[in-house]
Formats: sequence, structure tokens, C-alpha cells
Amino acid sequence: MGDFLNKLIDASKLDHINSALEESSWFFMENYLEDHLCDSLRESFVDKENLASFSKSKIGRGSKSSENSLIRNGLIRWIEDWNQNESLSELNKHLIKMMKSIGSYFRLPLKRFEAQFSIYSKGGFYNRHLDQHQNSRHRHISICLYLNDCEEGGELILYKKGSQSEVEKIIKPRKGTLVVFISKDIPHEVKLVESTRHSITSWFRDDETIPFV
Repeated sequence: MGDFLNKLIDASKLDHINSALEESSWFFMENYLEDHLCDSLRESFVDKENLASFSKSKIGRGSKSSENSLIRNGLIRWIEDWNQNESLSELNKHLIKMMKSIGSYFRLPLKRFEAQFSIYSKGGFYNRHLDQHQNSRHRHISICLYLNDCEEGGELILYKKGSQSEVEKIIKPRKGTLVVFISKDIPHEVKLVESTRHSITSWFRDDETIPFV
């Protein structure tokens, strides 16, 4: 696993991410994660015992968050223990490296990140939205890692910066794909899912508390 991490943290990859974010506010790369790591990360969450710990996805933040199946339909589980297995531990190290690289490049005071494992089953979706909430601007960078091939539906639609209708990029969920974008700039949505979609989503933040919002 250590050799894999060294490849993953290749400085040139981090430089590409920073340059793309500066130019267009988003970055996309297929085969960023190797298949065996994707499989290991997915297996950490999808066994029957762990599935019982998932909750329905919500919208909003903090105490004002609520379920709304007309806007979002899926299951999530926050990742609280990054040391529960080697794969999560290695991913944690890489996200720290990425966060430090982006923070230094853009002079952002990024202090921590939060992450969740998400499952969109058939019928799941998430309507167009921004990841940075209007009254809570602590999320700066959004990261999505796809852990399986979603064969039908479930595309991530990235809209142009400042636009609510002009599409910038349509990303098919494929195992190992990485997407990074600036949370306040890029409206996005998850199209209706026809086959199961597994991913890990993370946000780099500038606060020190852990409200999970």
C-alpha cells in the first residue's frame, strides 16, 4: 500500500489539480485510484452490518438539515475513523497532502476535511446545488472519488461557474475517477441513478469544529 501512496501523492498530480482549479474551478481525472483500492474502500462500508449504520441523505446544515426526497435521495455515512483499515488510512494521508497543496497554492486557511461514503441506489438523485451553504462558508474545496462503475445513470453534471443552466462537464461515474472543484463556484447535480453508485465525497474546510454540515 505504501508504494501505491507514493504514486498517488506524486507532486505533478497535485500541480495539475491546482492549475485546473485556478483556470476553470474544477478538475477531473479517470483512473486516479487503482481498482484494488476502490474495492477495498467500498468493502469497508457495504457489508450488511455496516449498511445498517447508513442514514438517509439530508439537505441544509446543522440543526436545520432535513430530509427532502424531492431534492435528494440517497444514503450516507460520515467517515469518523480513518484508521479502521489500511485503505482508509492511506486515503486519509493523501487527502491531507492534497488539502495542504491546495491551501498553499491558493493561500486558503484550510484546517481539516470531512468526508462521507454515499450510496445512490436505483431511483437516487441529487438536484442542482452548491456545496458551500449561503450562511456557512467554511467549505472551500469539494472532492468526489468513485468506487465502482455506475453502468446506467448517476452522471455528475458540473455547471459553468456562475451559471444555473449552462453545462460545463458531464462525468460518468467510473471506478477510480476523481473530481475536485471549488465549492462556492460550481453548481452541480447527480442525475437519476439506474444502477448502484458508490462514492466517497469530502470537503476541505477552514474551521476547526466538526459540525458535519
